[in-house]
Amino acid sequence: MDLDILAGKNAGILTCAVTYGIGKKQDIVRAKPDFIIDKILQLKEVIK
Repeated sequence: MDLDILAGKNAGILTCAVTYGIGKKQDIVRAKPDFIIDKILQLKEVIK
């Protein structure tokens, strides 16, 4: 959710949001996570 992204940013850590699950995609995009993925397999590319 967008609140999770904001909490991560306030803690000074990188954030990665997913476009599935709880929350609306538009709210997630508006929160400006460092990364956005559509499928869990994409996480491998983020953590490289």
